[in-house]
Amino acid sequence: MPWSLTRMARYVQQCKYLQQLKENDDLCSKAFEKGSYLLFSQEKPLLTRKEPGSPFQNVISWRTFNEVEPFHPTVKQSSVVLGVADEADMTPLFVCSVPVEKEKEIESTYNSTFLDMRRALFSLSDDDNQLVSRGYSMSAWDENIKFCSYCGSSLERKISGCSKVCSQKCNPQKMTHYPQIHPVAITRVLNHSQDKILLVRQPRHPKGMYSCIAGFMEPGETLNDNIRREIAEEVGIVVEKVEYFQSQAWPLPQPSLMMACTAVAMAGSETMDIDKEELEDAKWFTKDEVQAALTRVVKNPKILRDNEKGELVIPPHGAIAHELVKNWLNQYTPTKL
Repeated sequence: MPWSLTRMARYVQQCKYLQQLKENDDLCSKAFEKGSYLLFSQEKPLLTRKEPGSPFQNVISWRTFNEVEPFHPTVKQSSVVLGVADEADMTPLFVCSVPVEKEKEIESTYNSTFLDMRRALFSLSDDDNQLVSRGYSMSAWDENIKFCSYCGSSLERKISGCSKVCSQKCNPQKMTHYPQIHPVAITRVLNHSQDKILLVRQPRHPKGMYSCIAGFMEPGETLNDNIRREIAEEVGIVVEKVEYFQSQAWPLPQPSLMMACTAVAMAGSETMDIDKEELEDAKWFTKDEVQAALTRVVKNPKILRDNEKGELVIPPHGAIAHELVKNWLNQYTPTKL
């Protein structure tokens, strides 16, 4: 649906304001007290349970500066710019990790819960999922990256927390450090007639769960190169017709950009040679089989933790593999930006 002129203008304002918050220390310093805060404790986001009947189980429990400061007096020195709210007043958004010893008190005060990160991602709307993913990644980078990777000197933090500078200015061209992101291709592989989908199972998957093939990109690889290599390595199939679908930021186990694509097996290349060191199993599934697996996980998300019969299930809402599979079942669409 086309945007109105007002919405387009506001979006541009948001982007420019966010850039200024990241780069302008004075502006960022003045924004803390009017900001909204996503809190983490021990890598767990603070969430509030939604009312019964809602399509999503949880929402972010946003807190004001005045609500956070009593529990974390150094909030200004440890918060990281997260974004700008899509509202007329463009409230600045921050992420902040609070002291572990304050966790229970914060939960009680605001009737919220610091929830396990993986469970959180699968219980949120797409918008909240992306904010929590970004918050987790930015906060972890800010807490863990303290020294220059070129000379080992300490790093000086920008007020926004979005970049750091070598205290010794060791390399003028490379002295500013930014959070790293790891590109990953995840692919729904279809047979040559495109009436079956290839799903794989790794040993770490919950019982009965199969998903799409995924792998980290290597230096110098194109997206097409990576997809063809990973599929050939893991299941011994040669693919063609690689098409982009959509992308997702994913923070576990490290900040990644999941680029979802479709690939079709070449004629005569549907017999698998499975890499048993990477995969526990790989199978071709029909639409009826996959529809049944989708229905199971939608009707009962807890089946991923309690699947005694080992029935076939796919990743839940919140994972891009879920969207890849669901889209194939519902009138396959090749691209979405």
